[in-house]
Amino acid sequence: PTSHPVHAQFTVWTQIALSPDGTKIAVAGRAYRSGDEVLHPVDILDATTGELLMSMEDSSGDEIQLLAWHPDNTHLASSDLLTKIVIWDTADSSRLEFYSRLPVIDELKWSPTNSTLATTCGGRIVLWDIDTNANTIGRLPNLTRLRISPPTGIGDIAWNSDGSRLALTGRGYVKIHDTTTTEWPLITEFAVTEVNERYEINSIDWGPQDELIALSGRGGTFILNTDTWEIEATHPEGMFYIDWSPDGTRLAGTVNGEAQIWTVEPWQLEIEY
Repeated sequence: PTSHPVHAQFTVWTQIALSPDGTKIAVAGRAYRSGDEVLHPVDILDATTGELLMSMEDSSGDEIQLLAWHPDNTHLASSDLLTKIVIWDTADSSRLEFYSRLPVIDELKWSPTNSTLATTCGGRIVLWDIDTNANTIGRLPNLTRLRISPPTGIGDIAWNSDGSRLALTGRGYVKIHDTTTTEWPLITEFAVTEVNERYEINSIDWGPQDELIALSGRGGTFILNTDTWEIEATHPEGMFYIDWSPDGTRLAGTVNGEAQIWTVEPWQLEIEY
């Protein structure tokens, strides 16, 4: 694999997100300067070369836990342990921020077709209607609260390509909901135990053509066909925060504190940071 040193101040990577067009990677971590000052930077990298394109810092917040690219490939959402949500503009490093007032944010995902940002909190999904051209610092954007009531909480969520379906995963299940109506009816449910006897799936992402879903957890990484629910590929390495490339041939994720990109067929480590 190709190895790229990126941000010399980082001691650990906490999150990675591949832009929808596959050209940029956002990574977040923990960095130290002189004395005891701790920073929580977000770096934007060239996905091909690993070159550092931009480094944005939020010294006023807590450690960044989640990252999500907007479908415009320019705006990036992040959330931290204090449940502050920041919308970064990667064109000029400006940002909008607000405190969600949720007890915790478990996941953070943009709809692929608009400016709806989905967050999960236990058994709830909170949808934020965010105007990326408006100053939302200190104000709560319009929001909708939906209670899905899964049996064991929501582990991760993933939109399909047109935003009409949302996949939910948790301990022992994957569920697909229709998001075109206000009721969000359940379309299908799949038992994770059929592919992972350890039950624990911590990351899910829908492939760009909606034909495949990637699941990853402590028991490994699995590629499922959404028509037949048959396993098309498996890998023993479990990853966190997985993202498909736009052509559906690669997966980005974090493994043991390193950001990595894997080709799927055959499985091969392509790049690590």
